Amino acid sequence: MAEAEPKKPKAEDHVDVVSDAAKVKAKAKAKAKAIDGDADVEIAKPAEQDGHGGRLLRRACCVLGVVAAVAAMVMLVLSLTVLKVRDPTLSMDSVTVERFHVGFGTEASRPLRINVTLVAGIVIKNPNYESMRFAASTTEFYVDGVPEYVGLGSAPPGEVDFSSH
Repeated sequence: MAEAEPKKPKAEDHVDVVSDAAKVKAKAKAKAKAIDGDADVEIAKPAEQDGHGGRLLRRACCVLGVVAAVAAMVMLVLSLTVLKVRDPTLSMDSVTVERFHVGFGTEASRPLRINVTLVAGIVIKNPNYESMRFAASTTEFYVDGVPEYVGLGSAPPGEVDFSSH
């Protein structure tokens, strides 16, 4: 409650420098007890550390560490088994001759010209769990003794899905 007439503080209340820490602590306790009796003033007291705050923090850190370790193990197992990238296999399914033409030329360097169109079917097996995309490709055909390629082949772009074989 407020007093009707303000009082001048005593000289001993204005001492700011104290050389003894025990005196400072005793003085602070005395002031806290004096103010604690007044109902209008509330003082925020520091929470006493009885171990609950520290214990809870330690438990949270342990749980977080265990979760991180389990996640690391799961990622390691997945990377070594399911997510391991394997090479796809490519095999020739069929080859057919669509056009065959033989031409006799008058040139000395190329007296005989053979033009053959082949259609080949290939099978790609993808053992991975993700589909594989490939771009258009061109293949050059060579024959022993001929310094340059003798034919060209091309394949369109496409996508190979997961095969269970």
